[in-house]
Order: sequence, then structure tokens, then C-alpha cells
Amino acid sequence: MNLQLDFPTHDRENNLESEQHLYENKKHFSDKGRMVLTRLCNGERLEQAREAYSIASLSRRACDLIELGIPVQRTFKPSTRIKEYWLKPEDIEWVRVKFSQFLIPTPGC
Repeated sequence: MNLQLDFPTHDRENNLESEQHLYENKKHFSDKGRMVLTRLCNGERLEQAREAYSIASLSRRACDLIELGIPVQRTFKPSTRIKEYWLKPEDIEWVRVKFSQFLIPTPGC
């Protein structure tokens, strides 16, 4: 059973203008966090999500996951300044079970 709860995101920013932006876009950021979590649980390795998934700040969404205790792996791709994010195969099932209420239903899962 998937309850489709709002995905928790960070609550504070480092200045008033950014906090206002966070408050105004909380639902959007929550939806993007759920999308990132679901893709990682499907075994995808994510990078440069702006073009592929319309996620402006993949690093912030990954940080939200890490702050929840999700063991997101990350590294710079060789010879670039591009970070890649993924879950180890042995962690995927644990994350799926523990955070199932936030996953977006996908065919075959």
C-alpha cells in the first residue's frame, strides 16, 4: 500500500529570501525528492538531473535523502565536476521497505 505522503525536505535556508523560496515551493521540492528516491530505488545512477528530470538541484534532493538516513552514494565522475548519485544494490531493498510510503508507483515494481 502506497500512501503517497509528502516527502520530507529540509526546513531551513541560510537567508530570508531563500527561506521564502523554500516555503513557496515546498510541495514541488517534495515531489522531486520522491522522484529521486524512486529512481534510486529502481537502480538508476543519477547525474545532471536538470535536463533529464527537471530537477534544478539534484545535490539538494540527495542531501535531503541523506539527512533522512538513506545511504546515498556519491562521487565525481572521472575528469569532471559532475557528481553521480546511486544506491548500492544491497541497500535498495532496505530503502524500499523503510521508505515505501514515499515511492512513486512504477510499472513492474
